[in-house]
Amino acid sequence: MKHFILLSIGLFLSSVLFAQKEIELDFNIKGSLRDSYTKKKLEGAKVVLFGPGGRKTEFVTPKNGKFHFDNDEFGNPYLDAGFDYKLVIEMKGYKTIEHEESTKDLDQSETFQLDFLMERIKKF
Repeated sequence: MKHFILLSIGLFLSSVLFAQKEIELDFNIKGSLRDSYTKKKLEGAKVVLFGPGGRKTEFVTPKNGKFHFDNDEFGNPYLDAGFDYKLVIEMKGYKTIEHEESTKDLDQSETFQLDFLMERIKKF
């Protein structure tokens, strides 16, 4: 009987601890930029992520035209659960792109794959 009581208490405590364990969600943004006419990868575009509390993170695209927002140099995520985010992409000679994403109401981790074609500004 003593073993049964100890076993029952152990199972109860482990279920309480498991239930209290917070599910950690992981959100990322990955994408690429190309010229809408030539389809060439765009190097040197500024991609800015605006987050909660005025948080702002900038990324400049390398030769492959790709960008990503996952974790900073300390391992902290750029995107947290329950917030709205705005992406602004600028490059000289091209129209600015604005795009919004949200982690509100998401109950599982997600990587937002965003691939954009940038339009050149027409010269008259």
